[in-house]
Amino acid sequence: MGDLLVQIIIALVTGAASSALVVFLGIKSLKDYMKNNEIKREYGNLMSFWSAGEVGGTYTLIFGSEPGNAAEFEVEPRVGYSQAFGIAEITRLLETLHEGRATIQTVLLSKNDPLPKAAFNNHVLLFGGELVLSRFRQFCLDLGVPFYQHNLKLDRRSFTRLYNASVVEELTSQVKYGENKLFCDIGTVTRIINPLNGKLLFLFNGNYSAGLLGAILATTRKENFQYQSYDRTKPAQQAVVEVPNIQDNLIAREHPIIMRGWIQFQITAPQVTKGLDKASA
Repeated sequence: MGDLLVQIIIALVTGAASSALVVFLGIKSLKDYMKNNEIKREYGNLMSFWSAGEVGGTYTLIFGSEPGNAAEFEVEPRVGYSQAFGIAEITRLLETLHEGRATIQTVLLSKNDPLPKAAFNNHVLLFGGELVLSRFRQFCLDLGVPFYQHNLKLDRRSFTRLYNASVVEELTSQVKYGENKLFCDIGTVTRIINPLNGKLLFLFNGNYSAGLLGAILATTRKENFQYQSYDRTKPAQQAVVEVPNIQDNLIAREHPIIMRGWIQFQITAPQVTKGLDKASA
């Protein structure tokens, strides 16, 4: 009788533990479901833009320092407003979308530093601005990116769109010459699925700081994002972002952003290899 009683007690305890585990897993699944719904309500479908299909992963943010002003005793590294603000916005978003399971690294480069080739084994975010990241433009050209900043004159920076080796459109910002006042700016955001390893490569650029930050805000706020022409399965695509009605040369998170439709283009493994080899040399 003693052995039978022990077996009965063991069976009851095991059954109770199993039931508790089922309830616990059910509650955990329910909590996960509710949390996912909350994220979707707040951020829309931005997960499809920032994720390769998994929750988590490693993201490396690569940006350039600005040269200091010798007269004001400023020295490198010095990070510009748009890059600092943009990095904070992206970091906040990635931590939320990946529920704290993403690893986020930052790499600060001086003007002539090479791109860290090993970083491209992860998801990479590369911030443009040839004045602070001298290899960004050539890297974009090697990748065949449709838009790139080709005119760095301070009073008239512009993007040129290349299609079938022909210049078809030039996008310039509105600047009041002589007063250093910016009234509207242009930025670009590019999303590439790296054919070497399936990781994501994001390129953010702008004629001026407002355009660069506008490109970031267009992909971190669901109200700004252009979903109609976006396709997460495309290997390479890019969108132009317009930033109108700029006051005091700066914009805030709530500033109105106009995001144009996505342009798809092709990218190959040899292009990426060539670009990384040259940019990392």
